[in-house]
Amino acid sequence: MLRLKRSFRVLLIVVGWSTSLSGIILAAVFQGYLVPTLHGPVAVGGQPVIVVIYYLGILAVSVLAAVLIDDPGLSIVGFFSAFPSSWIIAFVILSLPATLGVIPVGEILVTTAIAVTFAAFFPFVVIAGLLGTFVGIVLSERVNWQPPQDKLG
Repeated sequence: MLRLKRSFRVLLIVVGWSTSLSGIILAAVFQGYLVPTLHGPVAVGGQPVIVVIYYLGILAVSVLAAVLIDDPGLSIVGFFSAFPSSWIIAFVILSLPATLGVIPVGEILVTTAIAVTFAAFFPFVVIAGLLGTFVGIVLSERVNWQPPQDKLG
């Protein structure tokens, strides 16, 4: 029974991880600080410092998620589960006007949403997320943080 609760806790952490990642990237895109192109993300308006702050947020969320999962194998699996689900969340949000029929030419927006989603996530977000996951694994192993067992049971 305790194993089921641990796996449910890991699932909730991964869902929160993917939601946070897509929220950070969508905030950067919608505020105009990060305009992804097919050649990679571009900082607009001479504000690359703000874009770096978003990437540091992704790094921090990944470190926190890996520390909370507290298992190297599950942290890596969580990383490879959180990123595709965050891509899906970002794509759904970006293509929502076409899905709801607000824009009459929806095919163009869906194609653009696919391009923007993958351009925004590659390569810096994946690198920051993977680096944050490994840092979180090292911190978790180094500190040996364990949640109180009476709280889980």
